[in-house]
Amino acid sequence: MKDVLLLGSPNAGKTTFFNELTHSHQKTGNWHGVTVSATEKRVGEYRIVDLPGLYSFQTGSMEERVSLKAFLDYKDAAVLQVVDAFSLKRSLRFTQELKSRGVIPILVLTKCDLFSAAGGILDAERLSRETGLVILRKEDFSLSRLEEYARLKSEKVKFTFSGGYLPPTEKRSKAENLLCKPLVACVAFILALLVTFLFCFYEYAPCSLCKRGIETLFSLANGWLAGIIPSDFIKGLLCDCLLSGVGSVLCFLPQIAGLYFCLSLMEESGLLSYAAFALDDLFSLFHLNGRAAFFLSMGFGCTTTAVTLTRGLPNADVQRRTVLAMQFVPCSARLPVLLTLLGGMAKNQWLTVVFLYLLCLCFSLTAAFLFRKGEERELLWELAPLQRPSWKKACKDLLFPVKQFIIKTGRVLLPCLIGIRLLSCFDLSLSLCAYEESILALVCQKTAILLSPLGCADWKIALALLSGFAAKENMAGTLSLFYPEGFPFSEGQLYALLVIIALSPPCISCFAATVREVGLRYALLFFIGQTAVSYLCAVATYHLGAWASFLPLLLAVTFTLFIRKNHERIYGNRKHNAEKFYG
Repeated sequence: MKDVLLLGSPNAGKTTFFNELTHSHQKTGNWHGVTVSATEKRVGEYRIVDLPGLYSFQTGSMEERVSLKAFLDYKDAAVLQVVDAFSLKRSLRFTQELKSRGVIPILVLTKCDLFSAAGGILDAERLSRETGLVILRKEDFSLSRLEEYARLKSEKVKFTFSGGYLPPTEKRSKAENLLCKPLVACVAFILALLVTFLFCFYEYAPCSLCKRGIETLFSLANGWLAGIIPSDFIKGLLCDCLLSGVGSVLCFLPQIAGLYFCLSLMEESGLLSYAAFALDDLFSLFHLNGRAAFFLSMGFGCTTTAVTLTRGLPNADVQRRTVLAMQFVPCSARLPVLLTLLGGMAKNQWLTVVFLYLLCLCFSLTAAFLFRKGEERELLWELAPLQRPSWKKACKDLLFPVKQFIIKTGRVLLPCLIGIRLLSCFDLSLSLCAYEESILALVCQKTAILLSPLGCADWKIALALLSGFAAKENMAGTLSLFYPEGFPFSEGQLYALLVIIALSPPCISCFAATVREVGLRYALLFFIGQTAVSYLCAVATYHLGAWASFLPLLLAVTFTLFIRKNHERIYGNRKHNAEKFYG
């Protein structure tokens, strides 16, 4: 089997090219650092390997070390250097570095249409003759002609050319120049998030209307089946577990799909790239860099994916802080749980969702600030071109998370609800009994004592919280299973439950990803700390009101600032007085 490596700078289009060659659906995006690990797939006699972006083998970020290791492992592989047409001259430096290692790559140029539309001139054949390299437009590349391309390469390679390439005089548009201003980019990013929340969660928004329509369909189906099934046991499995339990989660699919769709549009448009650049100064206050904007937005979709992508950060210290911040970001799986509880509120549902997300983001940034260790590097960033997002591509990208949500609901939630249903019907002697005398009730009543400070020491709530550690969707299904007529909670109890669910640790898959990225020690530390924080905030919310959930946050920030101020008063702030001591 012949190996083919795809190398190149970040945001050059390597993964898009990989998907075209292999007919795959790997994650792509209009920003720096989408690919963080080697991805390979076999096509005929070739094994295509997509590697993380890098500018040089001399730099030391984690994703670049992955590319260097793969380059050394695949010694006899053919190398395709994927190059953005706008940055061809700059990319020749990496070409020269590859040649010094005994490899002459084949250059595949991407974004040629945008380059020509901007007024650039590109003649690939002339460039090939002048440099001795094989330089092809992406549209002209054919995998079946790879051996022919290899024979065309010359050992006498020149890294300059006199003609055949003329970059456009004005690379950035007026909109791009405007977004280069930090204030404008921040406002645009915040407005985009507000539009996303309105589109997904507002009462009369399209996503909310679709959600109510699906709820009505499941309700009608539930009533119809309940009337024709004589057996109470089968009726419980089909009506309570399948239609009420699983249906209560699937009805949130339009809102989750809307969230992913809006995030995809922001990614493809290039807005996130400018937001990362603009927010770098702000996030530096929390010992993060601008890339955190990507992970915060991606965490709204799937925290596990966001944690995995932190591998593209420059060093382990910054990665640990970012992973800790990700633990507090509410993912799409947590959304059905919050909206299930909010379904019992007659008003302020939209404001409550905004409040919970704001609370989670505040704790996310504060956790990164408190867990400062080591120094973050300055942000090295290549601004992606601002472009009109493709609705077709956004819809295509939407299919994968929607399919995964449906599959996960069927594979994880349905077996969990069936197991809960069975265990709640039998006592220790395996005789049929009421819920309150079942095996589950006896086990969960011990845990429910911990919920007494929240005002709801109910074993069913304890069961829902415990099931959420496996998958957050289980919580919504469990609550719908045991409370089909609504929740008998006061407003204080309801807000306390919302806070503990919003701030609680993510699912087991996110914990596994955290262990893989930062190690078991830090993963356990994050889990225990977040569990304690969510519990204390929920207790404060129940006894002092909804806004009291910010109280532990304010205490932590105040304590940290007090310690820092006293440290500087005693030891001095040498960082800002270097000229005084050494000048």
